[in-house]
Amino acid sequence: MSPVVGFTIFQAEELPFVPRDEFALVGLPDTIWFPEDGLCLLPGDALSFLLFPVAQPEFFDAVLTDTEGHVLEIQVKRPDAASSWVWGAFKMPGTIPYDLFRLWCGRDRQDEYIGTLVNAYLAAGGAAYGIRSGQAYVDVGTLHGYREAIKLLSAGPTERPLRQDGGATGSPAERASGHRERSEQEEAHANVRP
Repeated sequence: MSPVVGFTIFQAEELPFVPRDEFALVGLPDTIWFPEDGLCLLPGDALSFLLFPVAQPEFFDAVLTDTEGHVLEIQVKRPDAASSWVWGAFKMPGTIPYDLFRLWCGRDRQDEYIGTLVNAYLAAGGAAYGIRSGQAYVDVGTLHGYREAIKLLSAGPTERPLRQDGGATGSPAERASGHRERSEQEEAHANVRP
């Protein structure tokens, strides 16, 4: 779930925590998801969301994309969600948090959810990609979610759900060609294990 993410991300009046020449990674703290290296699957040169298939998208932020992976809309906790793919994490170049912060301030800081802010960003001409590479996603903030997380973590790697799209990542052109080069930054981060 992503309640008040906008408020949490933009607590400070300035954004010194994201250098413009780096990229920012955001994942929700009360979730467990696979693949473990999911953030490495996101391109660092655009706002990109790691998407997961879920059975009840109305409890999350469902992401509508076109056939090329461009995000069309994020449907925030809508009972009539038109997609079963929800975002669980996102990555963006260090310049985009500044753009989102200015937009949020220009909208009188009304956005409680990152989804509504991204919808405004898209309407203003911004772009975002949805990468359907998530395998399993559980919100552990509820009793049901906690139980599902225990089951997921207890399962061996061969018992976990497989990616439904064959693991396609990168920009639409890279996905179409089946080839994606990692940046030096991404390569360095991919080799770091917590």
